[in-house]
Amino acid sequence: MSQVSEQVHEDQYHLLYSLEAEMCALGSALLSERATDDLLTILEPRHYFRSGHRLIHKAIATIRARRGAIDFITVKEQLMASGNLADIGGDDYLIQIAEYTPSPANSGYYAKLVLDKATLRRLDDAGHQIRGVVHSSAIRDRKSTRLNSSHRT
Repeated sequence: MSQVSEQVHEDQYHLLYSLEAEMCALGSALLSERATDDLLTILEPRHYFRSGHRLIHKAIATIRARRGAIDFITVKEQLMASGNLADIGGDDYLIQIAEYTPSPANSGYYAKLVLDKATLRRLDDAGHQIRGVVHSSAIRDRKSTRLNSSHRT
């Protein structure tokens, strides 16, 4: 693949996720109970592109399942208890997420954007799988045709 086509592929792949929307959805949950409800209603951990964001979502869901309050301290404590605080980038990253969030009032929008990007990634993966099946089928057909023609002669 040429350098230009590699760059185009990389640029197009960036269209399949929004780290900013992921950060804002999670940051909103740290700042607002209503935003936490939006987050947990709309998203699941598998919808996040960044693995650290999946861990933060799981921590929030665990706290909520225990009917606990969601904020920076409780999420940090849950991540420490599960051994995942360092994996997400430490408490500095949690602070960064909360500070990056313009307004928790937009939490539903952020969560839907994350969900839309996850859907695009699933469609992209399905397309790659289909392409793989088509190519392997074409290769099998080509080999079969060669074998059949060699037996006839």
